[in-house]
Amino acid sequence: MRNHREKLFLLLLITAMFSQVSGQEYAFMYIANGSTASASLSNTAWHVVGSSTDADFVEDTTSTNWSYGSNRLKASTSLPEAVYLVKFSLSFGADLATWQIGISKNGATPSNIYQRRISNQNKDAGVVYGVEYLTLTANDSIELCVKPETTDKTFDPYHAQVVLVEMTDNSPNYYGGMKIENNTTTQTGIGKSFTPVTGFALNSQNNDWSVSNNELIAGNNSAGTYLVSFSASYSGQGGENNPETFDIGIALGSGTDPTTIITRRITSSSDVGNICGVGLLIISATNPLRLEIYADDASNNSEFTPYYSSISLYKLSGSSTAPRGHMKITSATSQTINDNNFTTVSGFSGGSSLHNWIYLSNALNAKSGTPSAGTYLVDYAVSLQKASGTGTDPVIAAFSIFLDATEQSELTIKRKLSDNIDVGAAGGTGLINIASASTKLYLKIKNETNLDDITINSCTVNLHRFVEGEHDGSLPVELVFFDGNSENNSVILNWETASEVENLGFIVERRQHSDAWREIANYKTHARLRGQGSVSHHTSYTFTDDLVIPGQVYNYRLADVDYKGVISYHSEISVLVKTSEPDLGLQSFILKPAFPNPFNPVTTIRYDLPQQLDVKVTIYNILGEPIITLVDQTQNPGPHQVNWYTRDEYGNQVATGLYLYRIDAGKRSQYGKLLLIR
Repeated sequence: MRNHREKLFLLLLITAMFSQVSGQEYAFMYIANGSTASASLSNTAWHVVGSSTDADFVEDTTSTNWSYGSNRLKASTSLPEAVYLVKFSLSFGADLATWQIGISKNGATPSNIYQRRISNQNKDAGVVYGVEYLTLTANDSIELCVKPETTDKTFDPYHAQVVLVEMTDNSPNYYGGMKIENNTTTQTGIGKSFTPVTGFALNSQNNDWSVSNNELIAGNNSAGTYLVSFSASYSGQGGENNPETFDIGIALGSGTDPTTIITRRITSSSDVGNICGVGLLIISATNPLRLEIYADDASNNSEFTPYYSSISLYKLSGSSTAPRGHMKITSATSQTINDNNFTTVSGFSGGSSLHNWIYLSNALNAKSGTPSAGTYLVDYAVSLQKASGTGTDPVIAAFSIFLDATEQSELTIKRKLSDNIDVGAAGGTGLINIASASTKLYLKIKNETNLDDITINSCTVNLHRFVEGEHDGSLPVELVFFDGNSENNSVILNWETASEVENLGFIVERRQHSDAWREIANYKTHARLRGQGSVSHHTSYTFTDDLVIPGQVYNYRLADVDYKGVISYHSEISVLVKTSEPDLGLQSFILKPAFPNPFNPVTTIRYDLPQQLDVKVTIYNILGEPIITLVDQTQNPGPHQVNWYTRDEYGNQVATGLYLYRIDAGKRSQYGKLLLIR
C-alpha cells in the first residue's frame, strides 16, 4: 500500500510539474479613457506612461507568474527564461513635437521596441503601435515610456495597451480573423455611441470561428484566453483645422461596448490614418466579437471610410518552441518609392529571435527541411516620414506583407503623411498561411500619390507560427474525380471529394505544352475553393477559367493545402477549348487593335457590332484574374469604344505589366493584349 501511495504521489507531482512548465505565460495592462490632465515632460529623460501625474494603467488578465504594480508588469522570482512577443498601442494628445515611444526593460532606455510619432495637441491624437521579441526571465519588468525630442512638452495618454505572450506553439489552438479590403464605401450616422464597423468578410485563416453580420463568432470548442489584435486604415470627417475625433475598439458579447482594447485618432476628410490595438480577452463559446467606432459628435452625423481593416485572434496555450521570424530597421533609411508599385523596404537587419527562419537580403527566409510552413500571426510596425527637401505635398503610402511575389491583402494598410515634417506611425496585423518551407517574406511599400523619398525611421516585422492540430497522416483529401469541359469559350473544372481531413482549400494551376505551371486561382482569393476542414461526406466543387482561347489545349492540375500548409498535388487533365457554334445569320463582330499600345495612362479598346448584342468587356491580369469590367450591357450595331484608365474595380492604380482584355458579344469572344508602361 505504501509503495502504491508513493507511486501515486510521484505521479501527481510529475503532473503538477508538467502543468507548471507547459502553461503559456502572458500578461496584459491597459489605460482606457485616460486622464486629460496634461503632464509637462522634459527631453532629458524617458518618462513612464502612467506615472503619478498621468492616468494609471489597469491590470487585466495575467498568469500566475506575472504581476502588476506601479504601471509595470513584473515577472515572479520563479519564472524561467523564455522569449516573449511584446506588443503595445498608445493613442495620445501632446504639444506639437516629435515623440519617442518605447518599451523599457528593467528601467533601461528603450532600444528594442522603439517608435517615433509627431503629434499636435490642437488637431491630432497620435497612435503608435510597436511589436518586438524580448527575452525575459525571473524578476524582469517592462514599462511603456515616452520622451519628447524638444523640452517641456505636455502629454495626455488617452488609451494604451501593453501585452506580452510567451512564444510557444498552441495545442489545442483555435484562431480567427475577419477583414475589410479596398473598401471605399463611407459609413454614416456615427456619433457619441459605439457603432459596429461594417464591410467585414471572413479571413481565409479560421479554426472554429465564423463571421456573421460583421461579427466574429466563437465556435463551441474555442472558449479560452485570446491574444486579440486589430489594425485599420481609414479617412474621417472635417477639415484640417476641425477634424473629427474617433475612438475605435474591440467589443465582446452582445450589447457591449469596447472596454480594454481601444485606440483614439483624430482624422479629417483629407487624411488617411492608421490605428492599431492589442490586448487579451477571455472568450466563451458562441461569443460575438466586433470592431466598433465612436465619434465625438453629438449630432450623430459623422462619416468615416474604412479602407482596410483586419482583426486577428488566437488562443493561448501550449509548451513547445514555435517557428518564428523577426527583422527590424533601427537606423533611419531613405528610399525612393516608385508611383503605385510595391517596392521592398530596405535597410533591415536580422533579429535575435529566429527559429526555423533566417534573415537574408531584406527578407525573412523559411528554412528548407524544417517545419516552418503553417499558419502564422504576422505583425509589423513602422515609423516613417517624407525625406527632408521633398516639399510640402502630401503623400499616401501603402504597406503590405508579401510571400514571395504575392501580396497578403489581409496585412495591407494605408497612411497619409501631410508634408515633409510629418512623422507618421503605422502598423498591420493578420493571419496568413505559409505553404512552403522555402518561402520568402518581405515588407513592401508603394507611393499612391507621387515620386518622393520616404524615410523609414524604424520598423519591426514579426511572425509566429502556431500548430494546427494533428491527424493520422493520411492525405488531407480523398479525391473521387477531377475533370474539365469546354463551354461557351471557357473551361469549367469539376471535382468531388469523398472526405477531407484538415483541408484549408484548393489551388488550381494551368499550363500549355511544356510551359511551367502557373497558379490561376486559390482558396484565399476564391471563396468557392475553400475546403471543408475535416468531414467524412462527399463535397462537390467547380471553377470556371474564362481566360482561354478557342482551339487551344490547356493542362490543369489541382492541389489541396492542409492546416500545416502542406501542399498535395493530384493528377493533371487536358481540355481542348472548343469554338462556339456560330449563330444562324450572325456575322462575327470585329475587334480592332487597342490604341495606344503600349500605353500610359489610358488606352482605347475598339470594336464593331453587326447587330444588337449583349456585350461584356473585361480586363485580366497575367494570372487570369479579372481586374475590372468596363462594359456589361446590350449595345446597338455599329462602332463602339471604351477607355481603360489603368485602375481596378476599386479605383486603385494597377502595376506596370502585361494585361489581357476579352470581349464577349453574343456567343462569341475575342482577345487582345495590353502592355502598361509607367
